[in-house]
Amino acid sequence: MAKGDQGSLVPRVVTISVCACAIAYVDSIVDIYLRKMLPLPEWQSHVKDIPSLVSFLSGHGVFWTEQTRQISFFVLLIAIALLSGSSTRQKLGFFLWGLSVSELFHYISMYLLIKWPRSLGTWDVIALFPQPWVAPVYVPVIISLAMIMCAIFLMREDDKGSAKPSRPKPASKSASKSKKKESSD
Repeated sequence: MAKGDQGSLVPRVVTISVCACAIAYVDSIVDIYLRKMLPLPEWQSHVKDIPSLVSFLSGHGVFWTEQTRQISFFVLLIAIALLSGSSTRQKLGFFLWGLSVSELFHYISMYLLIKWPRSLGTWDVIALFPQPWVAPVYVPVIISLAMIMCAIFLMREDDKGSAKPSRPKPASKSASKSKKKESSD
């Protein structure tokens, strides 16, 4: 697809942002349901480290389900990026943008819905796929902001054209000989 076929970059970024926010909102709703099914006192009494987290979620029959939900989340973002970008570089930029916006909006929507997290230092189960990752909320926030910067670079670089400046191709010997003949005539 030619670069101009997909239109301006801004409408695509806005569309991806809206989709990422919608995905994050649904993700937040699922997290709220999960918190209602497995109340905090249960988490606090059973989860002491990563193996006990896996055991706790597996014991409640939700570990595999949560992993597949997270995989589906990535599949949606990848599909949106593939449909939006006009090159591999731009598609990667759109994916990083969508992932970052969805991660940030997830925390915003969780705070608006249930006043969680209480601070950026609050610990969270960030991901369960491919393995559990637990960190304070500020870690995915910082990573998301860094990915947004990378995404802007990748999207803008492609939108302007190739990352490398184009060099004029050297003329072939026969072409330069015919030009010399024309100028001498």
